[in-house]
Amino acid sequence: MIWLDVAHHTTLGLSNISSWSDIHTVVSSLPHPGDFDWSLLAQFDTDPFRGVRQTLREFFTSGKVWIFVAGLVVGYLIRGFTSYG
Repeated sequence: MIWLDVAHHTTLGLSNISSWSDIHTVVSSLPHPGDFDWSLLAQFDTDPFRGVRQTLREFFTSGKVWIFVAGLVVGYLIRGFTSYG
């Protein structure tokens, strides 16, 4: 990556790099990896299970869970009464 940036800087007018001090000047002018703005990552939603939690919360708070349990019980009883043996 540094090599590409050095080549990029040479096309911007620093084509006469002839010593190590010139290379040091070019490399020191490059952005440091520690200068990355980490707040950019905070803008993304990183909670993949939020929709599942909201759906389950609504399922339990609205009382639909009791209708589901009642349906299981009634279905089991109907199956028991209609099966042979």
